[in-house]
Amino acid sequence: VRPPPSLPPAAALFAAAAAAAAARMEWAKDVAARVELEITQRGKCKEATDARAACVQLYGESASSCIPLKLREKECLAAVLCPREHFSFYMGERSCASIVEEFSRGLEDGSGDVASRSASSVKIPRRCRDATYDLNR
Repeated sequence: VRPPPSLPPAAALFAAAAAAAAARMEWAKDVAARVELEITQRGKCKEATDARAACVQLYGESASSCIPLKLREKECLAAVLCPREHFSFYMGERSCASIVEEFSRGLEDGSGDVASRSASSVKIPRRCRDATYDLNR
């Protein structure tokens, strides 16, 4: 009668499971990156992505004239890649996008003072903060 084979130590099992999980995560990240690349280079957001890239190349990454193009590209990508989050942020009579834009305009007094941010007459509702968080995950 042969004795049963010894089981590997728990640490070895855990390491093997962790390695397999890491490989699956890398595969998922790779697939997501390829899908996003497909959408931005040949898909629905190509025009918005190209316009933003041209502006940034011409004026630099921090140029204020590129902000509307960046926002248009983000909206397009959100609509394609995460439609539920896009709906909660961009859609509706009083969309979070319009509230945040109004809030930002209230800060454009030129001072850049943090105190002026809290003094803005526009308050961002909790639902918009949550929607913004969801879009940035």
